[in-house]
Amino acid sequence: MVKKHGKKQRARQKSRRTGAAYASAAAGTTHEHTPLPNVSALEEISYLPPTGFVESADTDLAARLVAACRAGCQPCQRTLSKKVLAHDATLLGLTAAIYGELPAGPAASAVTQAWAQLAHAAEYDMGDAPEALDAFEALNAEARSELLKDALHHWAV
Repeated sequence: MVKKHGKKQRARQKSRRTGAAYASAAAGTTHEHTPLPNVSALEEISYLPPTGFVESADTDLAARLVAACRAGCQPCQRTLSKKVLAHDATLLGLTAAIYGELPAGPAASAVTQAWAQLAHAAEYDMGDAPEALDAFEALNAEARSELLKDALHHWAV
């Protein structure tokens, strides 16, 4: 018989809900980064959710990741970044909200610079974004990670 099954389940649920690691959820040492930033720009992107994605952008997850970046909390950034990378619509929303308006800086990766041009063009074509969406869907896991890292530098400012 499993001992303290309820406690384990509550810790697992808290870990999923907050984005904290399971160990910190079980130990009761989770923390929050407040105030959460306004990420309503993710909902205002005219071409989200794209046809290839089932779900829409998770603004709560995005806000928690941006708040962790602004606070400089590396453990939370690692945990939440993994969740964002697994959630295509949220990743696309975070990057499109930045690169639809701003150019990629010279320190950004080549992947980010190329995709930022497509996102910027899509924003000014009033939501007609097949090239940006196709390019995003073609990115591998490493390229998506670079794109998220560069976008979070902008969000953190």
